[in-house]
Amino acid sequence: MNKEIVKRIVVLAPNKPFFGANILQLPFFQHLRHNFPNAEIIIWSPVKSSAMMLNQGLADKLYIYKNWKDYFKIITHLWRYSPDIVFNLRWFSEGLNFTTAISGARLRAGFKTSSLFVKFFNRTVKYNDDIYMSLRYLELLKNTGADTFFGFDEIATLDRSSELAIPSGRTIFCLMPAGGEGEHKRWGIDNYCGLANLILQQVPDAYFYFVIGPQENDYIEVIKQTLPNNTYHILQGGSLGDIVKVSKKSKLTVANDCGPSHLAQMSGVNYIGVWGWKEQNPIKRINTWTMVRPNAVHVVATLGEDIKTVTPAEVMKVAKGFITE
Repeated sequence: MNKEIVKRIVVLAPNKPFFGANILQLPFFQHLRHNFPNAEIIIWSPVKSSAMMLNQGLADKLYIYKNWKDYFKIITHLWRYSPDIVFNLRWFSEGLNFTTAISGARLRAGFKTSSLFVKFFNRTVKYNDDIYMSLRYLELLKNTGADTFFGFDEIATLDRSSELAIPSGRTIFCLMPAGGEGEHKRWGIDNYCGLANLILQQVPDAYFYFVIGPQENDYIEVIKQTLPNNTYHILQGGSLGDIVKVSKKSKLTVANDCGPSHLAQMSGVNYIGVWGWKEQNPIKRINTWTMVRPNAVHVVATLGEDIKTVTPAEVMKVAKGFITE
């Protein structure tokens, strides 16, 4: 479709309310804005956190719906609005597959499923479990005639907006113990502090940035009680630019599966991910939720064991490879 004549785009957003779910959508919206600069971009979302795209200047309007009972409201809006393109990013929602199918948009884009309604889409791509989620969204965009692609370059340049002062003359490390989705994903603040102390033994001038969210308030006192003064900074509620800046300035970023980790991963920094088996199969999830690249490695708990059974010494063994390079 000629990008010059595309004036109205509607995106049906995923339903996960987590910070990471929105970060994974950022490259899609960055590329969407670049490829269709003359279009108004409207998001229909069941989660208020989709406002991130408005705040980043990547969408023009956001409409929130509560549940499937509001689908008729979305359909009515689509018929009146007459979008040129509708993107359905929720591949598993029959209701939104139906909504997309009857939207009247000239281009109806989504993921291939067994749904009868997807047969009425005219742009589809395979839902591939073996690639990073952000790349999956970009594959869908490529199938609509978009021709300008720059990977995760705009994620990596978010640090330009940060005014955070990074201490000079120190070796910076970024530790990300956050995990809004649940305790089963968190390696635990005791383990992170244990790793920090092991690193200090090897790198006496080490300085640690702990990137945490609002649910990790109780971590703050543990950090203060465990690490020497003037060896750490607690970055809580930092901007996207702050998080990218810290990870890019760091010798190494260590994280469990969490929202901020995606900013580090897409910035291409040295990265260690820690995984456990509780409520998930990490071997199946790693390709979906992490960027596969040479300087990103993973430490996985013994088969069937919780993430917290991974010891700081095990992670330190891997970290030494980055510290000495």
